[in-house]
Amino acid sequence: MPRRKLVNPDAASAVAKRRIVVVDDHAIVREGLCELLQREPDLQVVGQASHAREAAALCARLRPDCILLDLTLGRDSAFSLIAELRAAHPRTAILVVSMHDEMVFAERALRGGANGYVCKHEQMQVLLTAIRRVLAGKTHVSERVNELLLRSFHGPASSPRETAGLARLSNRELEILRYIGHGLKSAKIAATLGLSAKTVDAHREHIKDKLGIATSTELTVAAVNWLRDGFLNDSK
Repeated sequence: MPRRKLVNPDAASAVAKRRIVVVDDHAIVREGLCELLQREPDLQVVGQASHAREAAALCARLRPDCILLDLTLGRDSAFSLIAELRAAHPRTAILVVSMHDEMVFAERALRGGANGYVCKHEQMQVLLTAIRRVLAGKTHVSERVNELLLRSFHGPASSPRETAGLARLSNRELEILRYIGHGLKSAKIAATLGLSAKTVDAHREHIKDKLGIATSTELTVAAVNWLRDGFLNDSK
């Protein structure tokens, strides 16, 4: 009678772990998240990155099962990175984990190729549930966002006034509006994003047109109010 091959339970457990890459430009946040994820028996952090180029190279080399991605990556556009990663790794789950207001950014992230969206203020258990959902091929958003998406399916008139206005902005325009809310002038925004001041000024004019705002002063006040009220929440 042939002998049964013994299986090392520790080895079997290691094989079953899903591989994760964490992308966040805050080192303390990134390392803390990695430490918490490493405690889970079915998850394994295999790499971490702080900016888009590093993240793209790391994912190409490691081929993770899931990428946890913050929307704030310094000069880099997280939405461009999401599109790049989705094209290069169609079977990899992408979960956005961010301080940005989900009512404004979650739909954009999903439309751009992400599989889910979780706010950083949520409990760790919510994040773990989201990770396992996207790894299972499902989409994860909060109930609040899910209701918004369902309403928007039936027509834009049912969207909240604040988010409906912001929804008309492009990803770059929304990013610039957030910096305006922080009090940055065009030259500083341009330096931060690697753009020319003329390009930033052009974006400001487009933002005013789309939001029905007449003056730069009114634009600054609106951006400050949106930040205060949580519609442009940011970890910076």
